[in-house]
Amino acid sequence: QRSLVGSEMCIRDRVGGLDELLKVASDSNVSLDYIYTSFHRKDLRPVVILQTEDGAVTECILKNNGFNVFTSAEELEK
Repeated sequence: QRSLVGSEMCIRDRVGGLDELLKVASDSNVSLDYIYTSFHRKDLRPVVILQTEDGAVTECILKNNGFNVFTSAEELEK
């Protein structure tokens, strides 16, 4: 089953921030089915939504590489 993982890219709101995330995914052999970007409505932090084959593995990899990760819209609103 495919799963969605969101990554709030706080502190990485700069040129190359998305590239950092994609490099981590590539270096870790994470296959991304799709991604889309948006902004947190309250404070305009960049947010990336990912669909991967294994959300739990992707979540672990991103967290271990310094990304803040959420797995539901409710978590993002905190």
